[in-house]
Amino acid sequence: MNDNLSRVAFGNGRFVAGSPYLDYVLISEDGLTWTRKEGITAGALAFGGGEFLAHSRGTDRVWVSEDGMAWWEERLPRPVSLSAFAYGESSRRWVGVGSGGTILTARR
Repeated sequence: MNDNLSRVAFGNGRFVAGSPYLDYVLISEDGLTWTRKEGITAGALAFGGGEFLAHSRGTDRVWVSEDGMAWWEERLPRPVSLSAFAYGESSRRWVGVGSGGTILTARR
């Protein structure tokens, strides 16, 4: 595999790996055998609250998945360049950070 991967998350028994420079993510249950899912760019990638989140940098798009295979698109209030997400279990809140001091929060 010659992909320039720079993001990885684990949840619900699966690994999801990606990059802000690729238009797909890779999904694996064992970390050895990988399946490619087209159309998802992972400028930021994380797992929390039972779901994966991936953000396409410089856009208002966030991709959401419970299993890493089936994804749906949600929109942010404005285009941003997020570089990381984290989920707080006790607050049930996602926090995303990025360029220019951007901090976005969302409850799910």
